[in-house]
Amino acid sequence: MIAVPHSTWVERPLACVVPKPEHCSSLTAADILDFLRPRVAKFWLPDAVVFLEAVPKTSVSKFDKKVLRERFKDWHRRSSQSSSMPHCSFNYEPDKSAIAPST
Repeated sequence: MIAVPHSTWVERPLACVVPKPEHCSSLTAADILDFLRPRVAKFWLPDAVVFLEAVPKTSVSKFDKKVLRERFKDWHRRSSQSSSMPHCSFNYEPDKSAIAPST
């Protein structure tokens, strides 16, 4: 989950999800939102869900939210990115240099 710019609320949550390969063909943004809805406050629910191939990591293998925020800084919700978005249509190519090598 990262914050992206919003014209009314300054920032809103955007869920960045990396699905397991076995769920790639069946998982949708609606599934993610349905899972979160009873677990978090309404204002915490993300406005949308984007599916990624990998989350960028720091040199110590922590999620690098700075890279994600930079990547999505100009992101605006579009009808093609709504909760009906089919899964595995990745929205960007990950920057391989931003992903820490596995050890």
